[in-house]
Amino acid sequence: MQMCAAETAGRVRTQFHAVRSFHAARPTDITRYYRDGIEPLTRSRWHELVDECFLSQIDSAPVADAVVRARDVQFDIVAESGVHFCCDRRLLEERDGYTLLFGSLSLMAVAIRIDKEFATSFKEALRRRGEPTVFVCDVPTAIIADDVLANLIGALRAACGAPLFDFHFAIPCALPANAVIGHYRPKRVLDLVYRQHIGGAEQPPVG
Repeated sequence: MQMCAAETAGRVRTQFHAVRSFHAARPTDITRYYRDGIEPLTRSRWHELVDECFLSQIDSAPVADAVVRARDVQFDIVAESGVHFCCDRRLLEERDGYTLLFGSLSLMAVAIRIDKEFATSFKEALRRRGEPTVFVCDVPTAIIADDVLANLIGALRAACGAPLFDFHFAIPCALPANAVIGHYRPKRVLDLVYRQHIGGAEQPPVG
């Protein structure tokens, strides 16, 4: 008889107190993660990021208005999405590197939209901001949803022989600071969109 998600999650929690996971970022202050943990993106924090990365660099009213519109649309898309992790750090370095390259998918989306409309160069500016960093985390199983833990077990069973363990998940609350156990700067991050990799020779952008 197949167990329900709650039963599977309960068994996982009795055997494991945490899931070793990886969180990508491009911070300007790494110490904040060890002090405050990793918090879900709030509207006020998102506005601060957009002000810093875009609005503070703009002296054109039409461009600023477009940034504000893109800012609000993007937050509506990601609101309440929680804090994101993957269980195989190679995913961040070899396939899903947009956060390490640009700071976040949301910042990248705003930059693409504004660069396309106004021929600005915000994508390049984002690549110069902060340091690409992978945080090593022990995410407590107590704050991982039942269905996520059940899906993780299913993914592990199906992953035998796969080159990458393709499992991402999110928690709805902040990750405590004591669950951030280390960090490193990846030597190489593949840019599958523009071919401007971190580490190794950069290639001409695509598109």
